[in-house]
Amino acid sequence: MADHANLVEWGGYTFSNSGSASPAMGSGHWPGIHSAVVRDVRFVDDTGRGYKIDPWPGGLFASISHKKCYGAVLSVDEMFYYGGPGGCTM
Repeated sequence: MADHANLVEWGGYTFSNSGSASPAMGSGHWPGIHSAVVRDVRFVDDTGRGYKIDPWPGGLFASISHKKCYGAVLSVDEMFYYGGPGGCTM
C-alpha cells in the first residue's frame, strides 16, 4: 500500500466447525441500534487527510456470505451496522 490500495475492508468474521451452528456476530443483534457499528469510515491519504467514501457502486458496499444469519446496513453518516444471531450450519 505504499502507492495506493485497490480495496479496503472492514467488518466481522465468525467461525464454527463443520456441522456446528455458527456463533453470533457483534452483539448478536441484527444490524441496527443495538448491533456492532463501525463509525467514521474514511479513506486517509499519505498526508493524513480523510475523505468520505462514496456509496455503491463507487465506494462502500456490503458483502454478506450468510444472509439468514448475519447482515449489514450502510449509513449515509460514514458508518455501518453489522451483526446477527448466527445459527447457520455448513
